[in-house]
Amino acid sequence: MAALKLSFGRGAKKEKTPAQTNTVPVRSKTKDADSPGEEWRIRGLSFLMKDDFTSAIEAFTQAVSADPSYGRAFHNRGFAAYKLEQFEAAVRDFDKAIDLDPGHAEEAGSYVYRGLCNEKIGRHEQAIEDMKLAVTFKNKDAEHYLLWLSRGGDSQR
Repeated sequence: MAALKLSFGRGAKKEKTPAQTNTVPVRSKTKDADSPGEEWRIRGLSFLMKDDFTSAIEAFTQAVSADPSYGRAFHNRGFAAYKLEQFEAAVRDFDKAIDLDPGHAEEAGSYVYRGLCNEKIGRHEQAIEDMKLAVTFKNKDAEHYLLWLSRGGDSQR
């Protein structure tokens, strides 16, 4: 298997959050670099970058199999499920990511995406609660989504 080379440029521009770009951030080195599932998670991220969400889910599943306490891999798998509109599965993965790392929760992204999933499956009040939790992390996207939800969310369309 050929080695995958990822480039991680840092410019003067302010980076957008995952919800702004609707993508998952890729980091060259994470606090979980020593996790037995990290190699699989990196593979999964490369599939996400190619919009191959099914393969991404498979790779993230390998990551959580290798390390069942790997919250970031659960978050990433949840994001891939969200992109495939598998909202119930995504909620389960975001729940697990939050349970494993409640103070971090992938920079509040797990709360934001769980809220978006909850809105899609008709749990409007839970979606609002998720966004309120994300706001406590100073997540600007959550503030935007909370306003949207307070105005009716998907029912506005």
